[in-house]
Amino acid sequence: MLHTKICSLISLAFPLASFAQNDHPEVLSLGDLMENTEAVASIDSIVPDSLDILALVAHEREKLNRPLAVDTSIDVSDRMMPRFFYLPAVYKPYKVNRSVNRSVKVAPFKSTGSASFDRINVEVARHDEMEAMLQQFTIDYPRVVFLNLEKLPEPPKKFVATIDPKTAKVKVTEMQVDVKSASKDIAPINVGRKNWIQSFQGSLQFSQAYNSPNWYQGGNNNVNLISNLQWGVRLNPAFHPNLLFENTVQYKLAVNSAPEDTIRHYNISEDRFQVNSKFGLKAASNWYYTVNMQFKTQFLSNYATNSRQKKVTFLSPGELNVGLGMTYSFTTPGKKANFNISMAPLSYNMICFDDETVKAFNGRRVTNQYGSTFEGRMSWRVAYNINYTTRLYTFTNYKYIQGDWENTLSFDINRYLSTQIFVHLRYDSSSRSDEYVNWHKFQLREILSFGFSYRFSDL
Repeated sequence: MLHTKICSLISLAFPLASFAQNDHPEVLSLGDLMENTEAVASIDSIVPDSLDILALVAHEREKLNRPLAVDTSIDVSDRMMPRFFYLPAVYKPYKVNRSVNRSVKVAPFKSTGSASFDRINVEVARHDEMEAMLQQFTIDYPRVVFLNLEKLPEPPKKFVATIDPKTAKVKVTEMQVDVKSASKDIAPINVGRKNWIQSFQGSLQFSQAYNSPNWYQGGNNNVNLISNLQWGVRLNPAFHPNLLFENTVQYKLAVNSAPEDTIRHYNISEDRFQVNSKFGLKAASNWYYTVNMQFKTQFLSNYATNSRQKKVTFLSPGELNVGLGMTYSFTTPGKKANFNISMAPLSYNMICFDDETVKAFNGRRVTNQYGSTFEGRMSWRVAYNINYTTRLYTFTNYKYIQGDWENTLSFDINRYLSTQIFVHLRYDSSSRSDEYVNWHKFQLREILSFGFSYRFSDL
């Protein structure tokens, strides 16, 4: 073991340049050390003071004069370091927490059985110990480490290990890759300039309740169906950093069974077709001078319960809003959240009624209003399968205020199934009082649904 320690120390600590044979550096042997006093003096100058090299060499000389007896019954294979450990020290990238695993114990080696797996763990622990020793040596004696793994002229070779199931032997072969032949079957990728980024998301959610006729608490059977389609396209900010152009088209339809209605078997709780557009020029940082446009209406006619009086129908009402102002757009690092705030001090709002039979018709087909609008949007990816979106929109003509706050929390079970919680709070200061509702200016809708969903995006 003393001989091994001396050879290991010499190979790690000595530059080896003065003992090159045929211009090729070799590891200094113990025999060379015995005959070369200058080499002993050189090594003695760089090793710790606590280690007496001359005494060790004299002890080894005495041992060489004695006859060598070899005990073949002793297995020391688990205590021998591999050959590469005795080569000149090489600097490797520093690894934090690179330490020795002292919990692994040496187990007897067998060709089969679970002990072979213990031997693998022992070899891994020995390799970790050698890496830790070399790293510590590099830190303590940097002046004698002349080789750097990161500055090799050629990258290290790649090897593949395969196991023969019959002999349970591991065969390691070098991987050879012919770049020319491999690239013949690969078509070149044509990455063009993509100016527009599109996105689409659609969902079909439903809920259902059934009560048997003799249910002790009574109750009505009902089925609710909600469909939501949204398509968006925006200008790619990577190629147009000074422009902001976004367009969104959305259609949402919610239908529920109406057992209390004697005229119809279903009721439309929501029918909304909405188009939003925004065009802006960059002012500074994340601010843009923008023109906003919003148009919304419904496609189907909806009636009051047990009545043939229309509440709404196509373009009755239809609402158009155009505003001029500024927009602040910001995306967090990692694109987990996106914020978009628009303020339009100059805003024009038009409300039209194309059908005179609609209950809300007040004798005027078109109503023009001037005021201010505010819109704030946020999209937040809470987790990889949880998304939260919110939208706050307000308009005032300085006589009344109308606002909508929409919140959607989506739980994606997989690519095609999801659960949604939708909460819509609406405020209208011109709303008439209702004897059944204390907060008549506020209107609330909440829907919990489960169903199918699908989405895609260019990014």
